[in-house]
Amino acid sequence: MSQEVVSEYEFVQAGENKSHLLIKVIGMEALEAERNSDAAKE
Repeated sequence: MSQEVVSEYEFVQAGENKSHLLIKVIGMEALEAERNSDAAKE
């Protein structure tokens, strides 16, 4: 990522073969820009 968009993250085990990723996002616009970047599409 070219800029910091996540301040915290945690993986939570939800079952034997399932987990969830919880993230604390600093800015939704910055996260959207990163998700739509060329690097994210690769």
